[in-house]
Amino acid sequence: MIIEYPEYYNRFRCIADRCPDTCCAGWEVDVDEDMYYYYKVVPGKIGEKIRSHMVEDGDEKYFPLTKEGRCPFLDDKNLCEIYSALGEESLCRVCTEYPRYYMEIGNYEQIDLSVSCMELGRLLFSDSGKIVYERMEDPADGEEISEEQEALLQQLIEGRDAAIAALQDRSLPLNERLAVLGITPLSAITETRDSSGFAEAADPSDIAMSEIRDLLPLLHQLEVLGSGWTEILAEIDSRQAELPSLICALYHAGCAELPLWFEKIAVYLVWRYWIDGWFEEDPLALSSRRLIERSLILMEIMSALRCEHNDGVFRLEDMIDIAHIYSRQVEHSDENVELFKAIAEL
Repeated sequence: MIIEYPEYYNRFRCIADRCPDTCCAGWEVDVDEDMYYYYKVVPGKIGEKIRSHMVEDGDEKYFPLTKEGRCPFLDDKNLCEIYSALGEESLCRVCTEYPRYYMEIGNYEQIDLSVSCMELGRLLFSDSGKIVYERMEDPADGEEISEEQEALLQQLIEGRDAAIAALQDRSLPLNERLAVLGITPLSAITETRDSSGFAEAADPSDIAMSEIRDLLPLLHQLEVLGSGWTEILAEIDSRQAELPSLICALYHAGCAELPLWFEKIAVYLVWRYWIDGWFEEDPLALSSRRLIERSLILMEIMSALRCEHNDGVFRLEDMIDIAHIYSRQVEHSDENVELFKAIAEL
């Protein structure tokens, strides 16, 4: 088994109650089968509390959220009562794995972490270096796949690696790198201004609104997951006519790291979604590229609105939060991911 993962994977550590957000709010917690049977016999008050909150709905077992939208075991210090009472080995699989993400195909496994975790966002965006991917071998064998499937997998891995190399070729402006992948460039990045990679902003009249207009109806079809998403969508709707000016203002704000941050999130998206072409029998990963394109445009719009709320300032903390909001709303729903893929043909 070949296992690949980004270098920051081994540097990630959950910061628990020091996190500006909590992964224990906003999502119901699925209880896996092993933990279900364990929880049925846990003694004491913590066992009674676990069983009183655990819902069984057919084959599904889960902990529903409280009326405040929090896990019932999340205390007032944002610490887990199950973890405190019984230890990490007593947590559901989803709790021990998050924000890690695993994709196994044949004798290959790809690992990543989700930017819905703000600590991962901090690691990703605060590092100005290129993202490096590491490889290791595991003696265990994966599921057997056909020669044709193996050939498709290798083609997608090679395409993914080439796409990441192209995105991290900083001798070219970011828009040219995106265009190489057949991805519509971000609205206002037009040319490199200096060695920092900061991009000259276009005039509002130069921004094509077609991609933005195509995206807006799709946003209304998304399953609402992230807190505050309804308000964000309402603001995007109400300010459609202002978006070109707001996007240009984002790039005129003087944030030299902005192209770097969008490069980082583009690489993150390519790594995570390009390989999905295996399931779709799509060696060119066309639907995944559409998702990447739409995700970048959505985050650009959200960043422009945030910059305007900040009186023309856009900071590292804002980029971390924008990626976090996007990921919670889109990436944590298979249906939402498919909507972003299926919007149109490339």
